[in-house]
Amino acid sequence: MHKYKEQLYQNLRDHLADSGWKGVRHFEFRDEIQLILPDDLDIPTEFKKLYTLLEMLPEIDHPRERVVISYSHRGWKNYKAVVINPTKQDNMLHNHV
Repeated sequence: MHKYKEQLYQNLRDHLADSGWKGVRHFEFRDEIQLILPDDLDIPTEFKKLYTLLEMLPEIDHPRERVVISYSHRGWKNYKAVVINPTKQDNMLHNHV
């Protein structure tokens, strides 16, 4: 059902396999891939590298879908998120906030 999101999740999981990071899918209500980082990594520093990380992943051959990618430590500590492939509604909300 969420072919793009699932492929993105698998690509991230494969790429980060030996990093100590953990990926969790929250597709049903949140459209989210949560990346849980080891406690010794700084979330804002790592979050700034998100688009560089995404560029390293293989291309996805499914129609793009809205995806929230979040970084946090265990227990949702230091949570930070961004929408990838935002919808028109996302853009409108962002421009009016």
